Amino acid sequence: MKKPSQKLLSIALAGTLSISALSSITPSALAVNTAPAYPTGIYDIVLNESPTVTITDEAFEKPADISGIQLGSFFGNNSYNFGNNLSAAHKVIYNEMAAALASNTGVSSCSVTIDEAYRSDVISNISVIRDDVSIAFIALVMDHPEYVGLSHCNISVSTATPEVALVTFYYCDGQSAGDTAINSYNEVTAAVNSLVSSSSVYSSDYEKLKFFAEYICDNVTYNHSAANSGVGSNCWNAYGSLINGSCVCEGYAEAFKLLCDTASIPCILCTSYNHEWNMVYLDGAWYYTDVTWMDTEVTGKYNYEWFLTGTDNAAANDQKSSHVLSDSAVLMGYHSLIYPSVSSSEYIYVPGSSPDPDPTPDPVPDPSPVTDGLAFTGHYSDEGWISATGSGETSGNAANCHRLEAMTLSVSGYPYSGGITYRSHVQDIGWMDWVSDGAVSGTTGQCKKIEAFDVKLTGELANYYDVKYRVYVEGLGWTSWAKNGASAGTTGQNRKIFSVEMKIEPKTSLGDLSFTGHYSDEGWISATGSGETSGNAANCHRLEAMTLSVSGYPYSGGITYRSHVQDIGWMDWVSDGAVSGTTGQCKKIEAFDVKLTGELANYYDVKYRVYVEGLGWTSWAKNGASAGTTGQNRKIFSVEMKIEKK
Repeated sequence: MKKPSQKLLSIALAGTLSISALSSITPSALAVNTAPAYPTGIYDIVLNESPTVTITDEAFEKPADISGIQLGSFFGNNSYNFGNNLSAAHKVIYNEMAAALASNTGVSSCSVTIDEAYRSDVISNISVIRDDVSIAFIALVMDHPEYVGLSHCNISVSTATPEVALVTFYYCDGQSAGDTAINSYNEVTAAVNSLVSSSSVYSSDYEKLKFFAEYICDNVTYNHSAANSGVGSNCWNAYGSLINGSCVCEGYAEAFKLLCDTASIPCILCTSYNHEWNMVYLDGAWYYTDVTWMDTEVTGKYNYEWFLTGTDNAAANDQKSSHVLSDSAVLMGYHSLIYPSVSSSEYIYVPGSSPDPDPTPDPVPDPSPVTDGLAFTGHYSDEGWISATGSGETSGNAANCHRLEAMTLSVSGYPYSGGITYRSHVQDIGWMDWVSDGAVSGTTGQCKKIEAFDVKLTGELANYYDVKYRVYVEGLGWTSWAKNGASAGTTGQNRKIFSVEMKIEPKTSLGDLSFTGHYSDEGWISATGSGETSGNAANCHRLEAMTLSVSGYPYSGGITYRSHVQDIGWMDWVSDGAVSGTTGQCKKIEAFDVKLTGELANYYDVKYRVYVEGLGWTSWAKNGASAGTTGQNRKIFSVEMKIEKK
């Protein structure tokens, strides 16, 4: 049996775990030589007490101003949290509690705003007020395990200040408000940061997730006594797992979430009637990971059936029904949690590959051969200008962590007229003007990083070739390939670019699709083609308007589309470059339909999917079916669309 760790920070981490070199890996393919423990106790979940409500004539202060306080997942940039799915009134309470804890981790109570509809008679509406605070509190605890041991709350309502309630925070065994909460937060934060730093030796999110899960299994012992008795100091939080090395399932799951959040890998907590585990978003889909059930209680042996697995496996291998999702946070009974859809199948990892799910359309003859091609020259911190790289080569060395600060691009040797144009998004400056053919984009001597860039070909060259590019981003690794004016990198996340790959390839299709989106805080962005992504889900900028057009196909016809817009509903169909949606009104597109027309519709399908707030990528819709949601008040952050032969 393994020994529980007393202080995980004292253990040397770097290089202690290795990733299998199999050509492709599924959870079931990673063998385990010891039967799993599958622990689930009577008291495996502690979030089970409904608040009590006190009525007083004491006047309460108004909630503190939350402007300037960063809300959402404290660690990293998690693309999904339960707070985003709350109603407007519940979200106000959630944000006020989150802001109070963000300002003072040890705070024991805070004021929250009561919905205006209930203020005229707070005594008669006491149960509704309790429910509103409870729903917001459940989402807060599920989203923020860094507030160690926060387990339930009580509420005071005042007849003197009926617009405000006082929420008092309570903690599980081993934790309390004040210095204990502050010290525990600091210790857990240090442990998380140390582990995530050690994970930087791995290049893929899959490898990092495997490192986190195996580390927890090797250094945490499941506390069967606490699970069966309901008594045990810090057994229901991340302090128990990351500092004491002893906990029940909540400690395993909350530690794993904090590690994922810090590594910018989307991860949430999920619960059943008696158990807690995680959902992880990887390569376009959500998967279950249950680190508790991965733990065989033998060091170096893991039950991989519960690592990045799907709902089919969970149903087949869980005889206790401990993985049937609960939307009511176990025993609190409010049915308020909205989970994303989980893949039915397990994740398949192929080391070093970037799968391309899109089939290749009918090819066109190769253009004339090129003698010189593309030249990319980058200016990096601590290096200056480095040697130019050609098409398909890598500029910069991600291992050195030297940030890209400026760049030049040029093309030569092609049998068509035209050139190359590009622009950069620079720290503290934003998007700079487009420049072309060897001009410098970015800055030198100012210590400002390029965070993203757009590149496109011009003239006849753009008719016969695509320019494709990707970047290695701090904390994220290699991005997907962008092309022909789409953005590579990030904006608003303060991340550096360490390496760049770029290539020019002959077009492989007789025709193309052009989608142009108008996004909040960005306006109209560069058009994307068939199979490309418009918008960046990580930026959380909502789609407000769009245009679509097709060109180059050997059949007559075009493309028509309509949008479902906030406060408006379905707008009329428009076609071939007309604007659908609104601009300047701060109204989101919630869903849209698209279909081809004329002869084109007889030979091709148009397929599309969207990245929806709180849900992630939807399934592919096609030929007039709707993508997105209606009646749920959800934003669209990204769009993918493609045209394929029937």
